[in-house]
Amino acid sequence: MTLLTYDPTGVREEQSSSLAPRLATLDGKTVGMLHNFKNNAKEIASAVTELLQERYALREVVGPVEVSGGVWISSDEQLDELSSRCDLVIVTLGD
Repeated sequence: MTLLTYDPTGVREEQSSSLAPRLATLDGKTVGMLHNFKNNAKEIASAVTELLQERYALREVVGPVEVSGGVWISSDEQLDELSSRCDLVIVTLGD
């Protein structure tokens, strides 16, 4: 049996990117915390921040920052700011 699936949405561009290199340690690093508006997402971000601060000598924690407009994806401006300020960004999702 053969199953054919058609995508009526037209041509889509494919983008590929490589993974960011792993950090050897979080000591001395700036960590960004980003969360969505789901229940408990901000609390999860705060709990993860506390755990990281107990285990590592972080330079700074940015956030937790809420995604713009309460949607799943942050604005380009938010992502650009976080990427320019942070060595690592952690995204928490609630529920």
